[in-house]
Amino acid sequence: MDRAQGLRRGYDRNDDLARQKHVLESYGQWYCVRMALIETDEAARRLARAIASDISIFYDEKVTDGVRHDTLFDVLAEEIAEGENLYKTRVAPNIQGGNHFYKALVDVLIVPKGTVPSKMW
Repeated sequence: MDRAQGLRRGYDRNDDLARQKHVLESYGQWYCVRMALIETDEAARRLARAIASDISIFYDEKVTDGVRHDTLFDVLAEEIAEGENLYKTRVAPNIQGGNHFYKALVDVLIVPKGTVPSKMW
């Protein structure tokens, strides 16, 4: 239903919110939908790279400073731990031993910063 149709029918967003609230009250708690575990190396690598890419995008300045001062893993310790936790919850235990997460961190966070002056190089 588009906005104009909704207005002609007397649709009000507040009514919709009230219905949603009623549904929540009727059903009680939200139910968490658990995703299937990743079972292949390729899918685990893709997930690891996606997580590393998110860290790179959202914390670009921290990544650059970490590479510049050779403190990347110290500066991003909290973000990396959060990413690793997400990775471990989504990937089957027998695949986790492949070291895909830390390889992705190097490939996505460090290698592109090769032009940044650093003691690492």
